[in-house]
Order: sequence, then C-alpha cells, then structure tokens
Amino acid sequence: MTTTLDSAADSEGYYTVILGEQLDGGRYQVFSSLGKGMFANVVRARVLQSDSGEAGREVAIKIVRYQESMYVCVLPPSTLLIFVV
Repeated sequence: MTTTLDSAADSEGYYTVILGEQLDGGRYQVFSSLGKGMFANVVRARVLQSDSGEAGREVAIKIVRYQESMYVCVLPPSTLLIFVV
C-alpha cells in the first residue's frame, strides 16, 4: 500500500501520480492521471471506504499544486476536490 507523503510534489509543485496510491487516509485509490493545468492536476480514483455506500464508485480528484501562491489564489492547503465521474 502506498500513501501520500509531503514530498509527493515535483519541482513545480504538481502532485506526482503514483498508480495505486491511496489518498485521504485510504478513502480513495488512484488508478490514472487525467491531466494537469495551471493550478492543479486531476487524477481518476476509486472510492475504497465510504459510510454512505459509495465504495467502488469512480471519482475525479483535483489536487492543487503544492506552492504557496496556488493556495492563496485557489483553495486552502490540504484540500482535495472530489468530482463524481
């Protein structure tokens, strides 16, 4: 099992995609990269743990670049945006 570490960003602050990695304490598992833009990159993941019966559902997760200027412009630190696919 792979988990997210603070050093999971490349030199430009983008999340380095690791297939099979679990995010948000094991709630989601990454299985592909969907792309990246100016402020973030997006991965496709599967819900592993859910209290509302969503386990197995696929979602897109937008991960904001690990760079202070991006957080000021976009979102507070440690924010994952989850979109249902």
